Amino acid sequence: MTDPKRIELSDSIRSGSYFEESRKFYSEVYISIISERVYYLVLTGIATLTSLLALIALLNLLPIAPTVPFMWRSKDAAHTLPLMRPITAYPAEVADEALKRFFVHQYVIYRESYAKDKIAMRARVVYNWSTPDNYDIYRRTINTSNPRSPVIRYESSAEREIEVVSSEIIPDPSGEENTYIANVKFVAYVIRMGNVEPSTWSAEMKFKYEDVVVNQDKVNEKTGKMLVEPMKFSVSSYTVRERKEGTRP
Repeated sequence: MTDPKRIELSDSIRSGSYFEESRKFYSEVYISIISERVYYLVLTGIATLTSLLALIALLNLLPIAPTVPFMWRSKDAAHTLPLMRPITAYPAEVADEALKRFFVHQYVIYRESYAKDKIAMRARVVYNWSTPDNYDIYRRTINTSNPRSPVIRYESSAEREIEVVSSEIIPDPSGEENTYIANVKFVAYVIRMGNVEPSTWSAEMKFKYEDVVVNQDKVNEKTGKMLVEPMKFSVSSYTVRERKEGTRP
């Protein structure tokens, strides 16, 4: 007997329908999938591009309310960095003389200037550079029980800045070792609510100054280096008076 399936297959091959169905099957199983995949990829790309353009347009529209510039003050680093300046008045000046003048000027500035937020720091400097008796006089001067105290006179409504104009330093006439007399002329500027009130003053002080001493005969036990004694500056007496116009120095 002849198999009916074989007869049917032979007939389809002779008529060519077998090959047409084979191509149709191959197209549906393999080719159509690739076409659909590319189609969906194209649609996804178009949708992504459209969303990106919409987002860019939205960002360009925002903010709807107008922006107002905000001013912010920042410090200029060029003005906050410390500047190194020589303390000598001329290149050939002896360092000891320049240091004496430096300490004398700084002492007057710290003692005579006033700012409410800096009074404690300046009092500490005066304390370090004064003898106990001299600092006690200064402490009574700035005490609030004294009606002439700058704390009472200026409080937080004014500040007092000092500009040293000139100074003269001579050895103590008594001949005491390392002791000097200094006469300092300075201008005090009282700054109150934008107004500046200048006044001229002179200060006389007696101080002791000892230069740095390097003792080659003694050695620091911890470092093994020569013993160095730091410089010393101490004011034992201090008087100040205002100089009116037309008065002699």
